[in-house]
Amino acid sequence: MTSTESHPERLPRLRLRLRTKLMLAVVAAAIVAMVAQFGLSVRPAATILSDLETSRINENVQVALGGLAQKGLEMQRLASGHGMSIELSHAVSRRDRAWIVKHVTDNVLATYGLHGVTVFGAGFRAIASSGTSLAGLRNVNFVRGTNSKVASYQIVWYGGELWLVAASPIRANGYDAPVDGELVVGGRIDDQFAQVLSRQTNNAVTFVAMGKVLSSSEPIIAQLLASSANQSKLYAKNGIITRDGFTTKAYPLGVSGTQAFIAVSVKSDPITHARSTLIRGLLISLAPVIAMAIGIAVLLSLRLGRPLASLHSAVNAIAFGDLGRRVEIKTDDEVGDLGRAFNAMADRVSSAQETLRRAAIRDGLTGLYNHREFFRRLHEEASRAQRDGSALSILMIDLDYFKKINDTFGHLRGDAVLRESAAQIVVSVREGDVVARYAGDEFAVILPHADAVQAAAIGERIRSGNRDILEKADLPRDQGLSMSIGVAMRPDGEVVAERIVELADSALYRAKEAGRDRVEIEEPAD
Repeated sequence: MTSTESHPERLPRLRLRLRTKLMLAVVAAAIVAMVAQFGLSVRPAATILSDLETSRINENVQVALGGLAQKGLEMQRLASGHGMSIELSHAVSRRDRAWIVKHVTDNVLATYGLHGVTVFGAGFRAIASSGTSLAGLRNVNFVRGTNSKVASYQIVWYGGELWLVAASPIRANGYDAPVDGELVVGGRIDDQFAQVLSRQTNNAVTFVAMGKVLSSSEPIIAQLLASSANQSKLYAKNGIITRDGFTTKAYPLGVSGTQAFIAVSVKSDPITHARSTLIRGLLISLAPVIAMAIGIAVLLSLRLGRPLASLHSAVNAIAFGDLGRRVEIKTDDEVGDLGRAFNAMADRVSSAQETLRRAAIRDGLTGLYNHREFFRRLHEEASRAQRDGSALSILMIDLDYFKKINDTFGHLRGDAVLRESAAQIVVSVREGDVVARYAGDEFAVILPHADAVQAAAIGERIRSGNRDILEKADLPRDQGLSMSIGVAMRPDGEVVAERIVELADSALYRAKEAGRDRVEIEEPAD
C-alpha cells in the first residue's frame, strides 16, 4: 500500500528527501529562475494528478453502475423464475387471491428480503399483494411491456421513494404459452440497499432524488450532499467534490418523472496526499539566489518532467481502456511514491472490472454461466455450426421434485442440491461443452459437434450420475430426486438459437409427462 495512513512515520523523511534535492538546486539559483521552475513543475503535476483523480472516480462510477445493474438482473431473474409456473398461472386465471398470497407473494417477500410483491391479472388488475402494494405501477411502460413475454427491471419513483422493480409475465409453460398476468417484485433503495451495493463495489454509495438524500452507505457523504449548493456543483457536467477525505461524483439514473442520481465516493488518499506533499515540498524549497540556478533548475526539470510525463501517458492509457498500463518506477522519492500510488489504483480498477465482468456472466450460486451468457454462447455456436456444417445439440435439464425438497428442508438445503447438481453436470460433459443455469432448478448444456444420439448419451450419463447428489447435500436418499432431460439438435439451416431451445423444452416436457427421470429427444419437423 502507498497510503500515508498505512505508513505515517514516513511523511517527515519524504519531505526531507525532496527538500534536500531542491536545496541543492537553489545553491546557485536566482529568485526569478526558481519561480519559473516552480511554475513549470507544479502546474503540469497538478494537471496530471487531477486527470488521474478524474480517471479513478470515473472508473469507480462505472463499477457502481455495474453493481446496480447486477442487482437489477438478479431481481429480473427472480421475477422470471417465479412467473413461469403452472400453479400460479391457474391461480391467476381463477383469481384465487388466497392461494397466490400464501404460495407466491408472501413466500417471495419473506425469502428474498423485498418490500413489495404484487400479482396482476387480465387487464392489469391487481389480484394480490404482499408488503407494499405495487398496484400503482400498472400503467408503467416496462410493466406493460411484459405482454411481449420479456422480463425486465427498472428504477422507478414510487410513493415518494426510489424503487428497484422487476416485472415478468406469468405463463403456464414455455415462452410460447399465453400470458395470464404479471408478477412485479420491488425493493426500496434505502440505506440497507446502499450498504449492500457499497460492499459489493468497495465504494461509498448515495442515492439522491428531488433534491433530498434518500439513502447512503456513508453518513459523512449523506450530510455533505444534503446541501443544495454541493448538489448543484456535483450535478454540473463532470462535477466532482473532494471533501472530508472522499472524492464524490454523481451519475443520473434516468428515472421517469423525477431527477434522481447515484453518487459514488472513494477515499482521496493516496493520490490527494501525494499531490499536497509534492506541492508543499516545492513551496518550502524556494531559497536565496545562487549563481548556478539556471543549469541545476534545467536538470531538475528533466528529472521531474520525464517520470511525470510517463505518469501522464499512463493516465491517458487507463482513461481509454488500457487497464494493463503501469508506470515504471525508477526513484525512491515522492514521484516514485506517486507512481506506486497510481499502480496500486490501476490494480484495484482492473480487479474491480474483472469481478464485474465475471458477475455479469456467472450465476452467483452455482458458478455456472447465467441465462444471458447461455443465449450469447448459443447464438455463437449456432452461427459457427451453420458456417461449418457441423452438428450442434443442447440439453435442457430439470430437477424432478426439487420444489418438494425446498418446501421440506428449506431453501439453504435446496441451494446445496443446486450446487451439487451443477457440479455433477460439469463432470459428466465433455471438455468444451457449455453448462449454464437456465432458471431456478433448470440447467442447460450446449454440445458443439454432437448429434442428437451423442447428446442423448451425454444426457443419460448426467441423469444416471445424479444418485449421490442428495447425500452430498446432506439429505436423505429417499427424497427421490431425479433429472428429466430434453435433447434437441439444431435443424438444418436453422441459426435462431431460440428455436433450438423451444425444441429441447418440448422434449423436456415429454420427459416429465412420461414419468420423469428420463431422457427424451425432440426430432425437428421436416
